[in-house]
Amino acid sequence: MRWLLALFILMGSMSAEANRFYGEFQFGVAGVRHSELNFYPSFGSVSAGLFVQKDIGIEIFADAGIAHYSTSDVNLEVKEAAGVALRLQSPATRNVSAFVLIGFVSYLVEQSVGDGQGVQLVQERFEGARVSLGLQQRLVRYPGLLVAAEYRHYNSDTQISVDSLGLSVRVHFK
Repeated sequence: MRWLLALFILMGSMSAEANRFYGEFQFGVAGVRHSELNFYPSFGSVSAGLFVQKDIGIEIFADAGIAHYSTSDVNLEVKEAAGVALRLQSPATRNVSAFVLIGFVSYLVEQSVGDGQGVQLVQERFEGARVSLGLQQRLVRYPGLLVAAEYRHYNSDTQISVDSLGLSVRVHFK
C-alpha cells in the first residue's frame, strides 16, 4: 500500500516532458544458491514503467519461470516474482546509458526432490530488496526501441541467494 501511495504522489509531481510510458520484455538466467547447492533456472520477465522526471522512472515487474535446473535428484525453479522499483538512468552518450533499479520483490522458489520412489515438492516465498545494474543501447533505426543487458540481485534475510543476468528489449511510448 505504501508503494502505491508513493507512486501517486510522484505521478502528481511529474513534468509534462517526463510523462513517458515504457514496456520491457526480458529473458534471463538466474543463479540460485541454496543449501550449498547452485542452480541455474531460466525466466522471462515483463516490466511496465513511467518516467516521472527525466531519467527517473517507477516500474512494476513480474517474472515467470521458464525452465527449472536439476542437480542429481533435485530440481529448483524461481517460479514467479513480482515487485516495484525506482529506475535511475544516466544521460545517453552515443545512444548508450547505464541504469540502476532499486526496489522491492516478492518471489516464489519451487524445489522438488525425487528419489525414484516419489517426488517431494516444496514451495517457499521470499521477500526483500531488488537491485539491478545494466547498460542499454537505443537503436538508431528504431529510436523507440532499446536493448539492454542487466545484472539483478534479489535479497532476503535467509540463506538463499538469487542473482541473474538478463537480456531485454524495451519499448518507449509517447
